[in-house]
Amino acid sequence: MNKIIIVYLAYLWVGLLHSCFAGISLYALWGKQLKQLPKIVPISILFIFLALLEIYWIPVFSSLGLSVTTSSTELHQHFNISANTDIVTTLKPNITMVLMWFFQTFLAFKVGNFILKRNQSVT
Repeated sequence: MNKIIIVYLAYLWVGLLHSCFAGISLYALWGKQLKQLPKIVPISILFIFLALLEIYWIPVFSSLGLSVTTSSTELHQHFNISANTDIVTTLKPNITMVLMWFFQTFLAFKVGNFILKRNQSVT
C-alpha cells in the first residue's frame, strides 16, 4: 500500500511543481499585459502549457524506444499491469489527468497573480 501512495503523492508533487513553475514564469514575463486581458486568456494559456508539460515526454520516450517498468507486485496488482508492461504507453491522457490539469491551472493562476501582486507592491 505504501508504494501506491508514493506513486500518487509523486504525481501530485510533480503537478504542484509544474503549477508553480508555470504560474510564476508566465506572470513574471507577461504579468502586466495579462492583467489587461480577460481572465480566460491567461487561464487558457496556463491550461495548454500545463497539459503539454504532462504529456510531451510520452511520445519522446516512445520515439527513442525508452521504456519504464516496475518489479513491484503491489503496483502490478493495483494498476493491473505486468512486470513487462511499458508504463509509458499506459500513460495516455485520461479523465484523472484532465482533472489534474484543471487543478494545476487554478493553482498556477493563483500563484502567478500572487507573485505579480507581491512584485508590484515591492516596486
